[in-house]
Amino acid sequence: MRLITRCNTYGIDPLMGHIYAMERNGVVSFDLTINGWLHVILHHEDVKNYQMVYSENEVPALNIEGHTVPQWIRCDIEFNNGRVFQGIRAYYREEAENTAAWDHRPSRILSGRAVAIACRFGLQVSLEDEDETVEVKEVEPKAEHISFDDDEQSKVEAEEVDRLAAEEATQREAERLAAEEAAQREAEEAERLADEEAAQREAEEAERLAAEEAAQREAEEAAQREAEEAERLAAEEAAQREAEEAERLAAEEAAQREAESKW
Repeated sequence: MRLITRCNTYGIDPLMGHIYAMERNGVVSFDLTINGWLHVILHHEDVKNYQMVYSENEVPALNIEGHTVPQWIRCDIEFNNGRVFQGIRAYYREEAENTAAWDHRPSRILSGRAVAIACRFGLQVSLEDEDETVEVKEVEPKAEHISFDDDEQSKVEAEEVDRLAAEEATQREAERLAAEEAAQREAEEAERLADEEAAQREAEEAERLAAEEAAQREAEEAAQREAEEAERLAAEEAAQREAEEAERLAAEEAAQREAESKW
């Protein structure tokens, strides 16, 4: 009954491979598979995101010659309210087991353990009341899984970790491409604005030159009109002087003729 209640609480579905059972000394207990832990962390209403953190130091793999694995892996959980739970480190030397999965995929299996630890301590999620590490240390016989053996469970964990790693890589690539696209759009927009500004400056310069040219033409036309007016006035004045001179000469001639006629 307690198992059903907790499955309902966490949204766990046994038919989807979220849990497995194991027997230790005649006692059957239940725990979450990596699929179950990931379902909890991805669907928790207070969780915004999670991040895997890997140790910079590496240690030799126990059963793979020449291969190294992170000394520890940690899963951090970011909550919607901004709080970040810094996960408890899962150390390879402490977690590694003598199974085929650990022999072939130690880093991926250790990542699954880090996710499980983060859910247990960061989200307080557990199907059992007893602490997992205490139970494992206290019980010497090798666990016998009813639904999954160690290799099968580790395989499921490894496949899920691979899928998540691929999704993270895809997301990072998408973010990189989006950033490049945004930068390209910004560059194109800046180039467009620069072109528009240059075109506007050219238009303003052309308008200024046209205005100066029009003003110069108006000045030249005004000067020409003034010159023509001056020339006209000068011609009129000269004509008037000539007319007055002709009139004076005519008067003198008339006077002379009149004088001669008197004689």
